[in-house]
Amino acid sequence: MNHIPASQRAQVRLFWMHGVSMPMGVIMFNIIPLFALRLGAGPSQVGLIYALIWGADIFQYLTAPEVAFRQKKRWMFRLYSLAGLSFTGIFLVPMLSSLDAHDLQVPVLICVVGSYNIFVSMALSGWSAYIQKMIPLEVTGKFLGNLSAISSISWLVSAAVSGIFLGGAPALWRYYGIFGIVIPMLFLRVLIALRLPADSMEKIQERGKSKWYALLSPIKDASMLRYCLLAFGLTLLLSICVPLFPVFFRHVLTIPEAISLILLATPYSIAALFGKSIGNATDRGDFYSLTAFALFLAGISLLAVSFLPGGVNPVLTVLLAISVIALYGIANTITLICLGRERFVRVKENYESEYLGLGNASIGIGAVVGSVLGGILPGLIGRWFGSEYLYQWLFGFQSLLMFLMVFLLIIYRYRHN
Repeated sequence: MNHIPASQRAQVRLFWMHGVSMPMGVIMFNIIPLFALRLGAGPSQVGLIYALIWGADIFQYLTAPEVAFRQKKRWMFRLYSLAGLSFTGIFLVPMLSSLDAHDLQVPVLICVVGSYNIFVSMALSGWSAYIQKMIPLEVTGKFLGNLSAISSISWLVSAAVSGIFLGGAPALWRYYGIFGIVIPMLFLRVLIALRLPADSMEKIQERGKSKWYALLSPIKDASMLRYCLLAFGLTLLLSICVPLFPVFFRHVLTIPEAISLILLATPYSIAALFGKSIGNATDRGDFYSLTAFALFLAGISLLAVSFLPGGVNPVLTVLLAISVIALYGIANTITLICLGRERFVRVKENYESEYLGLGNASIGIGAVVGSVLGGILPGLIGRWFGSEYLYQWLFGFQSLLMFLMVFLLIIYRYRHN
């Protein structure tokens, strides 16, 4: 395989790394919260778990100056190794049960989730910098599109398998069985990282001043700062509806649970089907025009969601819901791939890690804030306006915000053409 260019070998192995990582994503976002509830965790503790999953993205930025002084391949190997080892700590939970230390089970689980996600976030700082070094910019969109398709397929398969394995009222041993199955995948990811083609470090002698100066360099860059604010705002807008969809489908439209799960999986299916095509389009298209188009589609889909009929014709309701959520999935996939590619366009030579780290953190923190807002808005607004048509109003208002963002992006595009 040595006759194959390093860029192509890197792409193939990065695809494998990302594919074997997705089962762990299902564990963190779907399985761990249910497991915590079984251990007796309260809503605030489950919320803390989600905050640790998303909030750890800040470490992609904070560790960036250190990544610049390291070979990215070795950095990922070490940090992914630490992440895998830290997750094995989850098997301390049943040991605490046997020692009658039940009160410590949830705190230990939270520590395991926090340490794992911090190590993974630090590893991802090297992941983005490695992509910037090894993947040509002109095919970065195509690469990210393929990555989105592969990760979505892996996520869907992992979610389906874990759901079947857990069953309706799972015993605790089933959770530990899933954790035991996923751990070899974590160390397979480490082995793949070890087999990545070697990369180069930044030109350290040209970086000049201290690491703190390097950390602040993207914030001082007006172009990069605009991108980070835009990335934060877009992911925030797109994430508000994520915690609203399950409640709206299940309790307002009275769609059965099994079908609701299909609806929630639709955006991943869209990314799997169209990720490659969307990635190719981002390599040829204009960032602001494509992003405005994606937000327009998202606004249309959320506006359509607010008018979905409930309790009239269940079959029609489900078909319409699948259609509008598919449209939202297309918009979400376009936006994330556009933002992902634009990170690599904005980087400044000798400070690649810092620029990419801040861009990644902006996307992750935007998702955190948006999800939290989506979780608390129904309770806050419901006190003032009542519960009738509450979700329809929220979806409609969110769509108006997206249309406003489309208008602002178009104006900015033509003013700075």
